[in-house]
Amino acid sequence: MSLRAAQAAEEIEGKGYYRGLTKRAARASRLVLALVAAVSVVSTGIVGRGYYLERQWRNAYAVVNRGDSRAHVTQLMGSAGDTVACSSAPTWDGVRIEDSGVRCAAAMSYIPVPFFEGWLIEFDARDRVISKSFWVFD
Repeated sequence: MSLRAAQAAEEIEGKGYYRGLTKRAARASRLVLALVAAVSVVSTGIVGRGYYLERQWRNAYAVVNRGDSRAHVTQLMGSAGDTVACSSAPTWDGVRIEDSGVRCAAAMSYIPVPFFEGWLIEFDARDRVISKSFWVFD
């Protein structure tokens, strides 16, 4: 590489923040800035969506009643819940339900990421709500 080529490669940027940086350093700085901006946007989106879901599910959970259909629960809470195994002891807002002979056939959980709480709604064989519970992860 000739001396002139080496000098051209190390040419100094002359505008604003990049004044005094080599082109390579200025390019690296722009790349880091773009990466930080992208991570910030994605993080804000994840937290914002989690906050939105947490509020939606908290409000909808409050109006879910025993005997509501799965379709009604889906209308209230949305279809974002995961199907999970039934709990061994059905409860209604933390109070254990005495054995009524009705058994859980399916359960749906709603857990907004990145928050540490969740809602569980259980249904019988006729797709009617028999149990609901809220918990906070430790």
